[in-house]
Amino acid sequence: MKIKIPKFFHPILGVLTALILFFIGILVLSTVFMAAVEAFDCAKDFTVDLLENITIPEWLYP
Repeated sequence: MKIKIPKFFHPILGVLTALILFFIGILVLSTVFMAAVEAFDCAKDFTVDLLENITIPEWLYP
């Protein structure tokens, strides 16, 4: 048994579908952004520690 959806609801269902997909997109982008921020925060400590241990020879300075 197939349910017939009246033509009146087609635009409304289209808008609701687009809205749901839009919010899913925002959720995915926010999650990726937060993961990138956390990864950068973790890598910052390692990078700062690594750069402090590198000694630049004096002949590089004018």
